Amino acid sequence: MSWRDGCEQIIGAETASGGGADPMAFSHEGHQAVIEDFADALSRRRLPLASGRDALSAHALIDAIVISSRDGRRIDIDPDQPITEAPA
Repeated sequence: MSWRDGCEQIIGAETASGGGADPMAFSHEGHQAVIEDFADALSRRRLPLASGRDALSAHALIDAIVISSRDGRRIDIDPDQPITEAPA
């Protein structure tokens, strides 16, 4: 991975551990907390802690990772602008 500051980081089998190496190793507790907060927000008529904008930003990052991996190029992300390419 190439960082904007010029550093290079190797990611792969040599460095794999935890949830990155085994997606099932991630705990469900984070998602459970978000879902519980959302349900509570609905019942109390308040905004949830995690907004739709937060989710779109996360998906923009995921899309950029997929496109970058597929095309072998850097993808810049602007959190206020959607990615206009579709990942394959």
